[in-house]
Amino acid sequence: MLEIVNLNRAPAFITKDGSEIRELLAHRNSSIRNQSLAEARLPVGGSTQEHYHPLAEEFLRFNSDLNDLPPIKFQHAAWAGANPRLGRFDLIIGSDLLYERGHPALLSAFLTCHTEAAAQVILADPGRKRCGEFSRKMAIEGYTQSEHRLDLTGDGSALPGGRMMSFVRGER
Repeated sequence: MLEIVNLNRAPAFITKDGSEIRELLAHRNSSIRNQSLAEARLPVGGSTQEHYHPLAEEFLRFNSDLNDLPPIKFQHAAWAGANPRLGRFDLIIGSDLLYERGHPALLSAFLTCHTEAAAQVILADPGRKRCGEFSRKMAIEGYTQSEHRLDLTGDGSALPGGRMMSFVRGER
């Protein structure tokens, strides 16, 4: 199937950092599923700033309810720098965090500062190329890793899947 999308007709929104974002292909405007394609236009000399999904807490609550689990404490955490008031945890769950070249180092340093001596980190990744570097950094910090590859298409095709990674340190 060939789909043609006119870039000028794709609705844009402007982010707080001045980026202009256009969703080119997604389930809302095409037959594509489990992925999307977007374009970001930045002002000359501009850069994209850290952001959080506005519904992350709602998704977590929905999934807890769906699985008959008690509510899980949720905290947005700025992980690209020091966050001394946040504290330490025995479980941290993250998704789709390893975008940029420096993210494995930043995220592993954040986790080192904010996990208990005995802790588990669960990270979902859609198939980005930085998981190996991140895994090596976590091993240096004493974590053992297990991984489950995901086939989100359900038909074994070569479309992107991703992985669920679990890092454990100490006895929980």
